[in-house]
Amino acid sequence: MAIITKIREKAGWTAGVIAVTLGLFIVGTDLFSGNSSLLSNDQVVGEIDGTDVKLQDFATAVDRLVNNYRASAGRAPSDAQMPGIRNQAWQQFIERIAYEKEYSTLGIEVTTAEIEDMIKGNNIHPGIAQAFKNPETGEVDRNQIEAFLYRIQQGQIDGTTFTNFEKQLYPERKKQKYEGLLTLSSYATKHEAKREYDMQNTKFDFKYAYIPYSSIADSLVEFEDSDLRNYYEDNKSKYEKDANRAIEYVSFSIKPTTEDENDIRKDLAELIPLFTKTTNDTTFVEANSSNTNNFKAARPNQLPQAIDPATIEVGKVYGPVKEGKVFKLYKLVSIGEDTVFSARASHILFKEDNKSKAQEILREIRRGADFAAMAKEHGTDGTKNRGGDLGWFAEGAMVTEFNDAVMGATNKGVLPRLVKTQFGYHIIEITELKTKKLFNLATIEKEITYSDATYEVAYSKAGRFAQVKDRKEYDAKVTQDSLTSIQALNIAPNSRYVNNLSDPSVRNLVRWAYNDDTEIGDVSELVELNDQFIIAVLRGKREKGIAPFEDVKKEVEREVKKDIQKKIILEQLKGTDGLIDAVVKNFGNGASMNTLEDRSASNPSIPKAGYAPNAFGRLLSMKAGEKSEPIEERNGIIILELTAKEDALETADYTVYQTQLQDKESRSVTSRVKKAIEEYAGVEDMIYKHY
Repeated sequence: MAIITKIREKAGWTAGVIAVTLGLFIVGTDLFSGNSSLLSNDQVVGEIDGTDVKLQDFATAVDRLVNNYRASAGRAPSDAQMPGIRNQAWQQFIERIAYEKEYSTLGIEVTTAEIEDMIKGNNIHPGIAQAFKNPETGEVDRNQIEAFLYRIQQGQIDGTTFTNFEKQLYPERKKQKYEGLLTLSSYATKHEAKREYDMQNTKFDFKYAYIPYSSIADSLVEFEDSDLRNYYEDNKSKYEKDANRAIEYVSFSIKPTTEDENDIRKDLAELIPLFTKTTNDTTFVEANSSNTNNFKAARPNQLPQAIDPATIEVGKVYGPVKEGKVFKLYKLVSIGEDTVFSARASHILFKEDNKSKAQEILREIRRGADFAAMAKEHGTDGTKNRGGDLGWFAEGAMVTEFNDAVMGATNKGVLPRLVKTQFGYHIIEITELKTKKLFNLATIEKEITYSDATYEVAYSKAGRFAQVKDRKEYDAKVTQDSLTSIQALNIAPNSRYVNNLSDPSVRNLVRWAYNDDTEIGDVSELVELNDQFIIAVLRGKREKGIAPFEDVKKEVEREVKKDIQKKIILEQLKGTDGLIDAVVKNFGNGASMNTLEDRSASNPSIPKAGYAPNAFGRLLSMKAGEKSEPIEERNGIIILELTAKEDALETADYTVYQTQLQDKESRSVTSRVKKAIEEYAGVEDMIYKHY
């Protein structure tokens, strides 16, 4: 923040936003580990093109990014932002090691003149342009850029943020050139453009028979374990899996007890005399409240339910009032005037066709019948269960007819006539006349938290359980203490959640599960989260790569089963002749027939069958009246009968479609290049083991 402040003081209107704006363009962090001075040189966070990235070097890069963020934003990044910052640091290493080889091979360089051009020339970087945009003209003010650079040279302002930004222009510009070169290599031929044109504009009307593989009963599907193993061996590439860990854990909750809650209520109640007497509400509230937003202006309907707007007194303290997970004291500091009226009313709503009944009930109420009782008996909306009470509401909150009736009332009590609105007929009772009172409140808030004694009880229970040494002892202790062991079977290396556990300390649990020394059956140390203690046992582990047969046996079984069902269906269809109707009838249960009209191959989906590219590819080669052979799709067999086909009109210009294809290809260049380079360089990210 000091950098930003100094720039504001020295450089006028633009400098105040320069550090912030440029800082957002800087890739460049992390004191989160807390052990940077103790990192050993042989610890690594990953490997890029055969080069180990040392934990200490990575931590330094992260620290640099954190410092840049702090300088630009005026605060440290939050825990939620830190994963993104670490990823930026990791991408820096990838670009420095893997991309640089590509740049060198292709002779891609960035000159000092180019950087100057990006800072103050004709091709100014977006970060510079944003920072030095004249708010009156919307144009880049080059005089301000020159003045800013001069002040840095003269030492009048701190140029650290700008220097870091400038350093990042070199790799950024190289990458732009590299990706631009590959983008320009994207090309669609005229033949491809014509095919795209035909796919979008050729229309089909067709009948189709669909026979899902699941129509073949499981009792007809027979296979041996050897069939599963053979399929697995022939299709191993399908079972490339990311690393995964499976755990079970027990939780020991640290929740405030009734005694804890009563103590907090008592502590707050003891403040009431002092809060009432103080003449400096601001200082008193700041000293005693756990919240920072302690003053507010409230309309009658915004007051806590425990405070009645009709009897509230200036200077009086109300509470303690329990609201969710906090207790509050409210003090009415003063009463101001609102811009709109508020009033309170009750009503009984009758449907529009029941006007005579509404009039009858109105007469009974005017003769002395209890309004609330009548509302409970005859009301037709959600207010009937509370005697028709609508509470306080501001002017304009209700429909016009209802609003005018309530706000126009000059006396409390039941209005003498029914009020008709779009909802029906209302009997209305004015319970509080309109007012413009605005209540200025000071609030002291105390969070309902557990006491040290409650913490110690939970810690003691968890500590006794944490003495178990392996899976066998874990299971026995769970049974002995009648605890619930919770499963979490899909934990990725970078998981920041385990089931519904989202505390930042969850990463400690994940890192333990992925530690090289942690074996199946090992029990974790006690892990403390915000409101509970966790002890876990490692149930399963899988490293990145081809998953073992037993881990994917159920997946393999589904595919083998599907193949057998497919063969049975195709065998039953052999020799089947005639139109679609006859095919469906002859096949029997499971087969269905439907008709589609005006469909194109650009949207190759079929109801029930889902994505069906093979079927639409076949349609393109069919003629009207033709029936197809059985076509294999992901979920079943399709047979087509083309009833009408409207070919795309001939055109000599396919430029639009050629451009569409090229644009589509170009948009994916960056992601595909990144993936290819990382695969070629053998990038292995192991940051999850340390953060």
